[in-house]
Amino acid sequence: MISRILKYGTNLLILVLTLAGILAVINYVSLNHFFRLDLTEKSEFTLAPSTKKVLKGLDDVVNIKVYFSRKLPPYLTGLQRQVRDVLDEYQALSRGKLKVEFIDPGIDPMAQQKLRFMGIPQVQLNIYEKDQAQLITVYLGMAILYEDKKEIIPVITDTNNLEYDLTGALIRMIRKESKTVGFLTGHGERAIEGDYSQVRSLLEKQYQVVKVETKDGRKIGDDINTLVVANPRKMGLRDLYEIDHFIMKGGKAIFLVDTVDLMEQRLQAFPMECSIVDLLKTYGVKVNPDLVLDLSNAPAMFRSGMFNVQLPYPFWVKIQKKNFAADQPMVNKLDSLVLPWASSLELIPDKTGSVKAVRLFRTTDVAFNQKEYFNLSPEQAPPDKNQCRSFVMGALLSGRFKSYFSDRAVPPIEGTSKNAPEQREEAIKESKETQIIVVGNSRFLQNQFFEITQSKGNEVFFLNIVDWLNIGEELIGIRTKGFVDRPLKVLSSRERTVIQFINILGMSIVMIAFGFFRLYLKRKKKAQVFTPATP
Repeated sequence: MISRILKYGTNLLILVLTLAGILAVINYVSLNHFFRLDLTEKSEFTLAPSTKKVLKGLDDVVNIKVYFSRKLPPYLTGLQRQVRDVLDEYQALSRGKLKVEFIDPGIDPMAQQKLRFMGIPQVQLNIYEKDQAQLITVYLGMAILYEDKKEIIPVITDTNNLEYDLTGALIRMIRKESKTVGFLTGHGERAIEGDYSQVRSLLEKQYQVVKVETKDGRKIGDDINTLVVANPRKMGLRDLYEIDHFIMKGGKAIFLVDTVDLMEQRLQAFPMECSIVDLLKTYGVKVNPDLVLDLSNAPAMFRSGMFNVQLPYPFWVKIQKKNFAADQPMVNKLDSLVLPWASSLELIPDKTGSVKAVRLFRTTDVAFNQKEYFNLSPEQAPPDKNQCRSFVMGALLSGRFKSYFSDRAVPPIEGTSKNAPEQREEAIKESKETQIIVVGNSRFLQNQFFEITQSKGNEVFFLNIVDWLNIGEELIGIRTKGFVDRPLKVLSSRERTVIQFINILGMSIVMIAFGFFRLYLKRKKKAQVFTPATP
């Protein structure tokens, strides 16, 4: 009896120890290796490959100090745990190069003063205790420290953008040199202090953003990594030369070109001369003097008497997911992009083979355009389907470009003699290997348009192309997380009629058929009951 109890006890002890060992191994492995089944379309709950690459490439210790108050409102009680979960995953992938510390500043005046100098503010929040509303001040900030560099996330209210902010901060700190994006000014371009102020604030998280002038023959500095030319109007030959000279030296450029002038309040439009169009033709793309309309579009608000009404507006072209270039990382994860009053592009074949042109995105096959005479009314009758086609709206040009001034004399600086010795310079005939991106629209980045449409795809697209030209794909995959747009399929009038007929009559027909079927079953059952028995 005793031997039997001893035997069972020993077996039970071995089983317990085995299970404990298995659990210990699983716990150890889970602390150092994450495994997560993420079924979301864009893997929203999994760190992006670019984040993993950045973490594995750390060559020194990064210290992250999270300043969270202990007492938080109930609706933020899970925030600290969520932040900790994200940082735990960062730590595991960093191979010991990332250290995390959670700190409660409490009511220590010295600690609060230190955080104020760092740029982490106190946040005032409402809480309800004992049936009374109270105002409390808390800290929800983070500091990332690497060598002698410091990055601050002042306030964290959710974890939706935490990966983007964290990885972006790491990239900025480990980068050898900062990148500069210059916006051309002085020729009627969109102003980064006005129309593009929202875009500017987004860019400044990763880049230095400056204004660039070419007045009086000013050179575009070598410190400019990417030049943005947005809606230039009247430009002299010398201005074109400075832009061309910048590209010939290997500079990268983004051209956002409008060829039609608008009077939005009156819904009127007129073609306008844009000298930058001739320059772009030399590089391999033509911006047409037209406006494109598409049955895939975004709604716009119009005034009707005393009321505002929202109507589908064909001039606000909505690029769908399937119409982005699938092999281009800067656009292949986008779901949509809205271009208001945009012009089409025409790619000019390069006979020398030194320039490669790629269509970044295009309209649907049910698009059409207007030229010369423009009717901006929302009530547009589409032409016959045979007259509709797809238009190229954005293009990437890569390679070695021929100079616009390869067979032209270098224009003198305005106000100086053409034969002055200092003006005797020769144009660079062919560029170094570089890239140019062209979009037939500049209005899609205006602050006002962001407010009206809430089109996050527009800002994501622009930040993607700037990143791709400057730092690669590190942040592109992260930025598109959580941004999903599911537009309704564009239907022909015949398809709409069929669906409408099914919705009106289909259910009635189904109910009538079901009634006849029930009647049939009832009669059949009744006939079986009254069937006489055979002798």
